[in-house]
Amino acid sequence: MSIHGVDHINIRTHDLERCVAFYSKVLGFKQGFRPPFDAPGAWLYADDAPLVHISVASRKPAATTGALDHIAFAARGYVATRRRLEPAAAVAMTYGKSK
Repeated sequence: MSIHGVDHINIRTHDLERCVAFYSKVLGFKQGFRPPFDAPGAWLYADDAPLVHISVASRKPAATTGALDHIAFAARGYVATRRRLEPAAAVAMTYGKSK
């Protein structure tokens, strides 16, 4: 077995609308099909892939293995990416070679 990318990430939030707005407006994800789960949430797509799953956190904390610290996405076009992130005061860090 070899890992070759990210299938999806799941974000738990108390403010679904605000979270969806951030990932849609700032990063360009599109809200799309989500199976009819019992709890509210959203799936956000890049092209045809549902990469960001957002679920509404219940009032009782769920058992977890740790808190989400950050999310890393691979992006092409460094300058355009920085321009898109700056108005939202989002932090961007780079690793590897610039193209």
